[in-house]
Formats: sequence, C-alpha cells, structure tokens
Amino acid sequence: MTIRPQQPPQTQLTETQLEAVTFSHDPKSLLSIQAGPGTGKTLTLIHRIKHLIDDQQISPESIIVLSMTNRTVNSLRYKLCELIGQAKADQVKIKTFHSFAANLVDSYLGVYFPGQPRKVLLDNLSWKNFTSFFLNPAKIGKYKRKLLRIDELERWIHQLKTGQATLENVANTLQVSELELAESLKYLIDNGMIRYSDFISDAIKLMEKSRDNPISELSQVKIVIVDEFQDMQPNLLELIDHITKYPGEIKHLTIAGDVNQCIYEFLKSSPNITNEFIEKFNTWKTNQITLNQTFRLTTEVLDAAVDVALKPVHLDHTISFISKHQSSIKPVLYSLPNEFEEYDFIAEEIYRLICQSGGLFNFSDFIILVKTNQELDLISNRLSKSGFKVNKFTGTPAWIDGNTHIFLDVLNVLKNGFGSDFALLCIFMKIGATKPLLKKLLIDYNAWKLQSNQTNKNLLEEFICSQLSIHRDHIFNTEARSELKVKIINFLAIVRQERVSSPLNHPKQVVTSVTNIIQGTDALVNYINSIPDKQEQQRGEAVLENLKSFAKSVKISYNRYLLNKPDTTFIEFFLHTCAEDEPVVNKQCINISTVHKAKGLEFPVVFIPGCKSHFKRYSPWRNMSGTNKPTAQEARLLFVAMTRAKSLLYIGTEDSHRWPKLFDPITDINAENVSNMARSLNRPIPTQAALIKGNQVYKSLAIASRFIKRY
Repeated sequence: MTIRPQQPPQTQLTETQLEAVTFSHDPKSLLSIQAGPGTGKTLTLIHRIKHLIDDQQISPESIIVLSMTNRTVNSLRYKLCELIGQAKADQVKIKTFHSFAANLVDSYLGVYFPGQPRKVLLDNLSWKNFTSFFLNPAKIGKYKRKLLRIDELERWIHQLKTGQATLENVANTLQVSELELAESLKYLIDNGMIRYSDFISDAIKLMEKSRDNPISELSQVKIVIVDEFQDMQPNLLELIDHITKYPGEIKHLTIAGDVNQCIYEFLKSSPNITNEFIEKFNTWKTNQITLNQTFRLTTEVLDAAVDVALKPVHLDHTISFISKHQSSIKPVLYSLPNEFEEYDFIAEEIYRLICQSGGLFNFSDFIILVKTNQELDLISNRLSKSGFKVNKFTGTPAWIDGNTHIFLDVLNVLKNGFGSDFALLCIFMKIGATKPLLKKLLIDYNAWKLQSNQTNKNLLEEFICSQLSIHRDHIFNTEARSELKVKIINFLAIVRQERVSSPLNHPKQVVTSVTNIIQGTDALVNYINSIPDKQEQQRGEAVLENLKSFAKSVKISYNRYLLNKPDTTFIEFFLHTCAEDEPVVNKQCINISTVHKAKGLEFPVVFIPGCKSHFKRYSPWRNMSGTNKPTAQEARLLFVAMTRAKSLLYIGTEDSHRWPKLFDPITDINAENVSNMARSLNRPIPTQAALIKGNQVYKSLAIASRFIKRY
C-alpha cells in the first residue's frame, strides 16, 4: 500500500498560506516559500496551481512542477487531482528532475543530435557490472587500496564525458592505463549508456543546442515550480536555470523548501543554496513567504526537536513557525546499556502501545529511524529473529538488489536496441562465459560491424545468430565452450520466440515473457537460486518474494507510464524508472528506514535508537551525548528524524536525565491519551472494552513493566 496522508484534511488556508497561493506570478519574478515540517507546503503548492489555472487563466500545459522523488511527485499529482479534477491536473507537467530530463532527451535527442544512440540507463548494479567487465576495479590502484569507491569512479567517468577532466589526468588519478580507460569511455558513448547524472547534463546540452530552434513544450512554459528546493544539487540548479531562461514565454519561478531539512550535503547540496540561487536572479523581482503554523507536529515534539537538535548548533533562531496541533504526550528519552537491549526495548514498547491503545495503532504506524544502512540491517535482523515482520525502506526494490537483477538484462535483450549488447554480455557470464572469451567474441563482433558498416547499432544478437552458428571455432574451441555455444544459441531462440509472441505493452505480458525466458534457460534458473547463506527452503522463499517485488515494480511503473504519457515504449520507460522505488506500508510490518529515505514521510510513532552504536564507541547521535558538539549537518538530520513523529516520539541516549522539561519517563497510556491521539490521527476512539481487553492481552505477554520500572 502506497503511503497516503492520514491526518484530517486542512479545510481552510492560513493567512500565510493564502498569501503564498495568491502571490503575483509576474514574468521575471521569483517567489521563495519557506515551509517547515507539517506547515502545509504541498497544500499551498496545489492551491497555488489551482489559483493560477482557475483565477489567473494560466494554461495547465504551461506549468511545470519539479521535485526530487516519485513519492513527492505522486503526492502532488494525487492531491491536485482531488482539488481540480484529473482532466486539468493531467495537463500540468509534474515530474521528478530525472523523469523530466529523461523524457526530454528521449523525445528530442534525435532531432537536435542526429546519429546519437538512444540513451540507456545503467542502474547501480549494472554500473558495477560494466566497470567490472571493462575496467576491472580490482586492478585500479586506488580502488584496490580502498581509496576509491564505485560511485567516485562514476564521477570521474562523468567528468571525462563532459570535458571537465582529461584522459591523462583521470588515468593517472585512478592508476589505470589510458588505453583501457579510453576504450571503456568509447563503449559507453557508442552504446548510449549513461548514469542518472548524465540525463541531467544531456538535457542541459539539448536546451543549449535548441535555443535557436526552441522546443515548443519548453518555450510555452510560463510557470516553473520547484519543490524540496533545499535538496538541490549543482547540476539540478543548472537545469532549473536553463528552464527558467529558455527562449519563448518569460517565466515566473516558485521555489519551496526548508533550510533546516537540508540533509544531502554529501551530494553537494547546501543550506545556503536557496539564498545563493536567488542572488543569481538579481534582475528579477524576488520575494519570500514563510509558512508560520505546523498542523502535524505537537507542541511537545516541536519544542524537543528545536531544543535538542537545532539549539546546540545555534540554528534554533531559524524556526519561525508554531504548532497548531493538539497537545499530546511529551517525547520519551531513554537510556540502555547496549544497542541490543535497546532494540528489544523498542520491540516490547511497540507491543505495549498496540495493546494499551486498545488497537488504535497498527504495526505499520511505527517507524524506527537510523543513520546508516548498516544499522538498518542490524535492527531488522534482530526484530525478525524476535518474530516481527519488518518493512525496510531501501533505495531500490528488493529484486534489483538480488540475483533477480538479471530480469533487467533479459528485458534489455527483449527490447533489442541500445543496451542489448551489454545485457547479453552480462547474461552470457551468468550462463558460464568467461571475460577473456567474451572479449575475444567482442573483437570478432566489432570487426563484423565495421565490415557491415553498422558500427552505430547494437547487433550482437544478430551477429551471434547469423555468424556464431556457422563458425567462430577459434573462440568456442573446447568441448566446454562448444556446450556454452549451444546454451547461448538456445537462449536467443527463446528470446526471439517471446519477442514475436508477446508485444510487451502490459505488465502481465512483461512478467510472463521474462519468466518464460528464465525458466527456459537452466543456467539462469540456477543463477537466480544461488543465494548464499540460505537453506534451500529460504532460497525458494527469497526468490518468490523477489518475483513478487518485480511484478509489483512493473505494475507501479505501468501506472506511472499511463500518467506521464512519455514518448517511449513501456519497456523503455520501465528500464529508465524501475530503480526509483517508493516506500510502501504493510499493516502487519514495522517500518525501518534511514532518516534520508524517510524524509517527507510522517508516522504516528517514531523511534530513534541512540543509546550506543554497534559500529562506533559512542552514540550515533552526538546531539544526545552532551560530550561532543554535533555539526550543523548532524543537527539537521536529527531535526528531520524527530519531526517525522505525529503523536509519540522515543529517543535513545547515553544520558536520559538531560532536558527534563522536554521529555517524560515511560508511563502507562490512559484513556485520555488514547482519545487525544485518536482525534489527532482522525481515527475512531477505541471503546472502553477494547482498552480493557488490550491491557489484559499485554499483561498476558509477561513483558509488562519490564522497562517502565527503570524510570
């Protein structure tokens, strides 16, 4: 189930929200909306769009709304549809930056850059496969000595492609041969293989190239709205700058965000980015409006978040909004000897809250927020062993991170365009081919393409089917290699049969075709089932879950495809967007997430473990220790974590006696507490009988008061 807002809808705009909604949209003007957590930023933006369309007669097609994540985009589109109707809402371009850039590149690259290959997106695992095959990171000096990560290698390649660095300089820096680096770069360019950041730079190049002959869908834009502006990175700022200054209609720009929720400095974002960006528009009329009331945070949670997270680094003066939420229970500050006792406490406290609230809470109402994926995996394993079902919010769907990632390669082969050559190489390695053998095959293949004068196409499948079955015995010159040759030819025969029998324009057809190809290739079945450290039954369960995850991703992507109506086939759209996962909730599962992944979400009950880190000697939250002053970045991260809580907030610390006025010890929940929380969550108030029954169940669990007595 996709996460939807649970609080009752705000029926009337506040004074500052109304001011932002109706503010001038004059050409060459910029409005900055500063909106803290729960202050109604999304509500304000959709009402501003409604005002522009209904009251100012701005055409919906001339409005572009950009944000960072599919979750935010889907929320904006969903709420805008409710407000103005689907017919008008569908005409407004609401996209993520990468979706906007990808659609622009897919639609117009061939017009303005004829002869260039259609772009193929490499997800993280495909990028690792590419570097492993062509560059072999294990042989790169800095990588081998753990001084260089794969993502840093990507940045160096990107700088080479964009002319920001020379081949000699990068080769020396990476300690790899110039020839090997040049060949790898050429393969990427010739095959249109790109990473996410390349979509942005390619879109910028396209806008620069088309200025003398403008793209109509960009030139007619009058209004540009950017959400989550505090998370902007340099390349995204450049993209926004090009959109707003593109020839045609003179544009108005509205940006919205919150400086205290800037938590992506490791991606080159900055809390100063809004002011620095506005300064560049010094010839435009600029204004700022701050939304001054939060409807999500209770006074108690807001006060704690400001004093604990922001005040130690002198950022408390940046808070200029107050809580309009009904008062609730104060946050809980607790201290336990080690991280495992803390995880057990969280588990038992979840049981207690569900029982003592008379069933007001579901398991999915709880989220545990941590700083790193290591912590996420540790607590997930601990809770799973205790019998809890766990829902981990990760950056990508489960099937992409496992052996079922091979599904993407199969789809690229089925698509039979740019990207299919490399996908075939990846599949052949899973079938049993070695890298030296495949590199020999590539030499023959490239010579054949040159002879056929078809160097700008992906034709490895055709080469194999037309040439490999005839000769190439100097490559497949042993009995084992001859058997491999038969496997390859049989695999391609199944692919071609599926390509003819299924048009692949519907989720069911896609899942069925991929499944048929995998099941028809024993080596791929064995590869998918080869999950280390799992028993046979567990492997089967894991594969089944990944198959379900894949089918769900295809269905979600298909719905996005129908909404976005891009100028591509569904398969191309899916291959570009499948890694953009959205958190979903399951009523039977406790949610666990990094703070970064949970940004923008809200939950009735939030736990922030912090007594002791399993990976460091001190608490993961230096704000809480009192011994080490946190950085401003750490302070903002904790502020974001604390402000995800709608009703109850728990924070682990090395010293539970700090801030006595802000926190309460753990106490039993009474009927008044339950009634207040039910009203704030817009849920039915549990009956007295339900409360009595819940307390009886809790006592029967034999864990009652185990931790409460400590405080």
